[in-house]
Amino acid sequence: MRRPHRVKLQLDAGQVRALLEGAATPRDRALIAVGFFTAMRRSELQAIRLRDLDLEGGTVFFRVWKSDVEDVLPVSPELRCKLHLWLSEYERNVRRNHRRGLLPSDYLIPAYLPRRYAPGMSVVDGRQQRNVTFGALNPERPAAHSYRVVKDGLRRLGLPDHHEGLHALRRSAARQIFDALVGTRRYDGALRVVQALLHHSTLETTEQYIGLSTEALTRDEFLRTAILLSDERPGLTSAFPEGSRRVTVGGRPIPAP
Repeated sequence: MRRPHRVKLQLDAGQVRALLEGAATPRDRALIAVGFFTAMRRSELQAIRLRDLDLEGGTVFFRVWKSDVEDVLPVSPELRCKLHLWLSEYERNVRRNHRRGLLPSDYLIPAYLPRRYAPGMSVVDGRQQRNVTFGALNPERPAAHSYRVVKDGLRRLGLPDHHEGLHALRRSAARQIFDALVGTRRYDGALRVVQALLHHSTLETTEQYIGLSTEALTRDEFLRTAILLSDERPGLTSAFPEGSRRVTVGGRPIPAP
């Protein structure tokens, strides 16, 4: 049997804010912020080092591994504010645990050193697991299993997390940008901006990725205000014409509306 097409999760602005506010650690909050505001893929985000970030100039350099191209992306005011807070916390952690400052070669979103186990057990999704504490960061290694940060956040918000990860942030950012632009740039113009952000090769790929099409948008706009069965719109009424065969249930005719 054919597998039904699954509607991919797209977060609205309130849900993204809740995801940021509910992050377990400052590192996780930074990961979510960078993933959303840049709409990067996991491989692109994990490879960013501090030398690639220029907060004064407001840019971040990264490589699109899928197409083997390089790009410089502007840093939005919201992301710049969150990165300032993160880098201050990051540097304090590294000085405390490694007795040095941050280096240009350090990763922007680092891994943690091996976890330290704390006393006690917790029940997560019906399974018992030992409590762990997150302490020292390892600036020389990128964050691993970054998708788990997003999955855990979605689970805390009561949102579906199956097969979801950083692409949920990337998809949500792209759709929000499209919706914000479509009023001024029209459909094709807004879609091309989003295509450039996502580094897709075709507009069709971008349409499928963020779950839209011109036909679907026209359908949705029409159905929001459509009046199909009102007598005031005789061209769209469904009253039975004279001489037509009536539908019966149990031998009794169903009256015309």
